[in-house]
Amino acid sequence: MTDTAALMKAQQLLALRRPEQALAVLSPAVAAEPDNAQLQVAIAQVLFRCGHPASAIKHAQRGAALAPDDVRVLLVAVEVLRMAGDPERAKALAAHAQELSPDSNYVRFEYALACSAAGDHDHALSASADLVAAAPDWVSAHTARSIVLRKAGHPRQAEAAVRRALELDPENSDLRNQLAVLEASVGRLGSASRTLSDTLGADPRHVAARSNVAMVARMIVNWLYTAAFFSSLAQVISATVPGARPFLLILAAVAAGWGWRWWRQIASQIRAQVRQLARHEHGLRRGIWMGLACVIFGTAAVAVQLFLPVLVIWGLILGFHAGRFWLRRARGTAL
Repeated sequence: MTDTAALMKAQQLLALRRPEQALAVLSPAVAAEPDNAQLQVAIAQVLFRCGHPASAIKHAQRGAALAPDDVRVLLVAVEVLRMAGDPERAKALAAHAQELSPDSNYVRFEYALACSAAGDHDHALSASADLVAAAPDWVSAHTARSIVLRKAGHPRQAEAAVRRALELDPENSDLRNQLAVLEASVGRLGSASRTLSDTLGADPRHVAARSNVAMVARMIVNWLYTAAFFSSLAQVISATVPGARPFLLILAAVAAGWGWRWWRQIASQIRAQVRQLARHEHGLRRGIWMGLACVIFGTAAVAVQLFLPVLVIWGLILGFHAGRFWLRRARGTAL
């Protein structure tokens, strides 16, 4: 197999998420032509996807050294180095690529992300803004802008960038997953759950989205545990500190407002997971039982809230864990 055929075959296998097979295709070609820069950076991509970042960095650096003025080789090397854990080297190569091709949007894209990965947020923000201005209808431009904004600490602006990218490519599962992460980061867990459910509905094998479902569930449960602790603390203060009751009543009123907001988030999480289960064979019945378990525990807790407020929180925690148990049984995947 020629080097061109090997490269094309490897790219096809990567697109099908079969990096191990791509590695088997490229390895003989690289062994036969060790000084081929394109093969070096291509196998670097594959090695990173196979979970070997150190080897990926080694081949990416070798490819860049073999063709220091080939912009295409440099861009692949920058991508690998940035993701594999050598952002400073990636930034330096991206800057050199900009010198070689200052008007290339692909170079602007990699330079913005490399600067962001290296912690140079000022240059990253500037480069990503220039990229969006130069290519306003390019999905990747808005994707890069969202990543840069999120790492620079601007999650709401990053969310707006992702939504713009989704307007241009509404079927993109990776963009939906990014949107869910940003929604969760600003506390909209119910919306994040619905977005993840839609993502998994379109692409049930999307690994990052399945992982983020667990992240959202953990965020909700962690908040409930925190609320349970403060509820218990309030009861202790009320019983031991004279005159603290009026203050605690005000605090409880504020907490009740937040509690209602988070209960809506939990309910949205449950509904999203039930809808996801309904898409799979035999999933609907188990999903309904999961939802009913949560409703039963939550309702029982609310029924006694005037007498033992702490049971409300612990009831919700127990109900949520019961729901996760049934979801795990239904999907065969731990949350």
